[in-house]
Amino acid sequence: MAFIKKSGYSQPQAPENPVPPSQRAQLALGFRHYDDSDKAPSEFETTEREHVVKQLRAEVRAEAPAGCRCPICDRVVKSYHRAMNADMARFLILLCREYLAKPPGTFVDIRTISVRGGDYAKLTHWGLVEQAHNDDPAKRSSGLWRPTPRGLAFAQGTATEPSHVVLLDNQVQGFDEDRVTIWQALGTHFNFEVLWRGEK
Repeated sequence: MAFIKKSGYSQPQAPENPVPPSQRAQLALGFRHYDDSDKAPSEFETTEREHVVKQLRAEVRAEAPAGCRCPICDRVVKSYHRAMNADMARFLILLCREYLAKPPGTFVDIRTISVRGGDYAKLTHWGLVEQAHNDDPAKRSSGLWRPTPRGLAFAQGTATEPSHVVLLDNQVQGFDEDRVTIWQALGTHFNFEVLWRGEK
């Protein structure tokens, strides 16, 4: 599988002039210990720091597929390929079926759908579903979802989607160039016609 960039996203490449280890340590120390009581950095120091941070970000993004440690926070950073799996495809069809039975634009309460696991939320990375805003602070989420026009097209078999999404810190970095149909995503686990008929 080859990597295809997201619109507006450049293929990660390591900078030509990596940040020296000593400067990394100084920068990390400055970020970890600077507070309002310290003397504010000069404009030159601020510009220099921004330049170094930009270089470090480029290094981290280039090394993320194999995994690396952030030179500032020392956190492990790694990008991941997430596949469009059968449970996600199943959920999308059931969501679309419920959505099309309601007035246009209506969100669907997923409690009316036989949900398996939490992978369905990852469909947002492909732009296939969207969740209603949660106005209840006592709830973790609204529980209301609806397909996007793109999601409807995929679920109905009139469009294809990338087989995998590339994520870094849960942010979309790009997609694999391989594309799948809804039937390929369902595989042998579920039947397209049966799901659309409402037999869960």
